[in-house]
Amino acid sequence: MSINQLIELTRRSFRTTSAVINTIGQNIANENTEGFSRRRVSLESASIASPGVQVVTPMGTSTGIGVSIGDIDRVRDQVLAAATWEANAGLGASDEEARILSALENLFPVNSDASLTNQLSRFWDGWSDVADTPTSLSARVALINRAQSLTLTLNRISTDIDRLQDDSIAQLSQTVVDFNFRLDEIGRLNQRIATGRAANAPDLAGEDRRDQLVKELSEMAPLQIQLDDQGMYNVTIGGMVVVQGDTVEHLDLDTTGVLPTLTFESSGISFNPTPGDDGRLGALMRALTVAYPDARQQLDDLASTLVDRINTLHSNGFGLDGNTGLNFFDPAGVTAGTIALSTDIADPRSIAASDDPDPTVLSDNDTALAILAERTVDQAPLGDVSFEEHAINMTSEIGAQVQRANDQYEGHLAVVNYLGALERGVSAVSINEELSNLILYQQTFAAAARVLSTAQSMMDTLLSLP
Repeated sequence: MSINQLIELTRRSFRTTSAVINTIGQNIANENTEGFSRRRVSLESASIASPGVQVVTPMGTSTGIGVSIGDIDRVRDQVLAAATWEANAGLGASDEEARILSALENLFPVNSDASLTNQLSRFWDGWSDVADTPTSLSARVALINRAQSLTLTLNRISTDIDRLQDDSIAQLSQTVVDFNFRLDEIGRLNQRIATGRAANAPDLAGEDRRDQLVKELSEMAPLQIQLDDQGMYNVTIGGMVVVQGDTVEHLDLDTTGVLPTLTFESSGISFNPTPGDDGRLGALMRALTVAYPDARQQLDDLASTLVDRINTLHSNGFGLDGNTGLNFFDPAGVTAGTIALSTDIADPRSIAASDDPDPTVLSDNDTALAILAERTVDQAPLGDVSFEEHAINMTSEIGAQVQRANDQYEGHLAVVNYLGALERGVSAVSINEELSNLILYQQTFAAAARVLSTAQSMMDTLLSLP
């Protein structure tokens, strides 16, 4: 081996060893950086046949001139990453659904005097007291107070559902904005990454950032990722391409209708992935189009049936003052949000407890008993159950939905954690491993320096010859 070869191979050794040590330092610095995949330098043996190398060697000597950098890439299992992204959609959906349904469940407390079931029970007990003492003004005043509490409870729950709906619409709007913003950034990164690869200068930080964006998007919606020959991601949702190269398809939210709609902007096709695996966007859409409307409808059915049945019986009865044809509830308020007492019973004596038009028959309580009997009657508009059973079933159903959402969340979380642990086992930085490599390449650098020192000594010897 010539002295020139020695100098060339030590020069290459210094450059490659410096690059490896730089990569090790980058790994150590980013040990706790979220989304960072550790870097790995691939080394190759260099030959005098390499382009641009002009080294003449004597016959029979080594043709190698040291080491060169083959590639610097990220250590990452793309299959595990894709599996984690797919599992994230179910995790995001169940987490969001559990949060929404828990907030809805809180509107229907079970063990509380202010609960809907307790208010209904107290309302019927008020009619029972009037039936027991039809001439008692105090019993009638108490009934009015209990009926007022019931209407206010229905009003409050309806208002709270409206508030939850408004909050969810605001959150959905912001989530769509965040989703579209990330799509745009992935499109820009795709172009930058492809340009870097074409120039043999891969943008590894950009690839890390793109993977982090995909992870965040995967919690919002179910994604499928394909990697093309240029290193760009093609992103699809249920067969609809939302990112192809640097071309992006946004989601469009319309809240002007009775129910919100979410579509792909240019095609107008509805965003409609499989329920349960549809991410936070899907969970929010289902809350706004199913959960809240169903809860409100059940409340409205309860209110309208209550108004209809009580008013029908009450208007056929007679008060202590002999008046008849009066409404107990305001007939215009047939929803949970508008139900109210009628001004007809502003005077407690106007409450109809009797079915006898003779005001002298003060002890008659047939109308009060008929109204009280409605407590246990199965009401067709409520699904052939009583008023109180309807309220109990509604509360129980929401509670069961919360439990299912929490169970699904726990299941998805276990899968995501398992896949995440496997993925981190491949791509995460190990400080012990990096320090071991650092010591190894320190020694390599020092050894290359010794070779260069030897070459210099040989050159000095040659130059000193006469």
